[in-house]
Amino acid sequence: MKSFIDLMAVRVNLDPSEFIFQKMQIVCGNSADDEIDEQRVDLIVQCMTNVKQAIEDAPRSFMSGLLDHIRAVFGITGVTYDDCRTRISEWFNKLDENQRDPGGSWHTAESRALIKNLGTIVDAESTMFSLVPKDLGLGAVADWNIDKTQDYVAKLREGIKHIEENAIKVESPVMSCVMPGQELKGHDGKWQVQYSGSSCVKIEVPKVGIAALLTDNGEDPSAHGAQVQTITDSYEYRVSGGNKTVCLVSRDADGNFGKVCSVEFVDQLEKYVVKQPDQPPLPGTDTLISIVLPTDPASLQTTIRTLVESSVGEKKIDRPQAVAVLREIADQLEA
Repeated sequence: MKSFIDLMAVRVNLDPSEFIFQKMQIVCGNSADDEIDEQRVDLIVQCMTNVKQAIEDAPRSFMSGLLDHIRAVFGITGVTYDDCRTRISEWFNKLDENQRDPGGSWHTAESRALIKNLGTIVDAESTMFSLVPKDLGLGAVADWNIDKTQDYVAKLREGIKHIEENAIKVESPVMSCVMPGQELKGHDGKWQVQYSGSSCVKIEVPKVGIAALLTDNGEDPSAHGAQVQTITDSYEYRVSGGNKTVCLVSRDADGNFGKVCSVEFVDQLEKYVVKQPDQPPLPGTDTLISIVLPTDPASLQTTIRTLVESSVGEKKIDRPQAVAVLREIADQLEA
């Protein structure tokens, strides 16, 4: 088949008679000088029929060989696409939450391509011959014009190795809400606490010998040089107003890190805070603000307090004036 393909590549440079009566003979295993008789014609026709069939079967044959390599990478003993889908799904489902996270900062291009595509396999053939190789930078197998099998297999092995190396080695810190009526909501290390007024989360190390590293400035606590607070036993982190995100990670005595997790504190009174507009008003014009109508004592207090603070801060009134006005309003309400 290769000699026929090589011949077809140069056919435009050959005389038709030379192509048919000499070169085609060579492709079929004869001498270019052999006499062409009826029997020889039948042999050449049969040879070309076999070559045509081999060319048409080549993609299926190549795919079958490539599938064998993929089966070897994942330890798949079955031979069908369903066998591949089942075994790869079993492999994926045994990964921990950190390994299954496609957004993890630890990923390489190879590991991310596998996690992105192997979590939910509907069509194993399309996944392994199109989606995965495309995300590995190799293109869909059907578009290959050279054999990239070795590159593909190498990238699969590199991705799997990197994923296995990033299994969670250290348990995450244990967290709980201290304030009554508040709870941690979320999953996979991404938690949220909704609160009004103030909130407190107790953070405990998972076991003796493991420390919890905390940041609340947006830094990754596992990053080199991050400004962290180290917790060796337990610690209560408190917030009083405003939205805040705290990041935490466990670290053992050998320097192994767990998965970075986060707690987002969401102030339910934040929408009642009176805020100055981003653009200052034109000279001689009023400052217009938007206020959400308070619905309970806590939200009313937030609106009044921040309104007064804004007016005092902008030097529209001073504190003694503000106090006098608030007392007068209180007296009128009590009358």
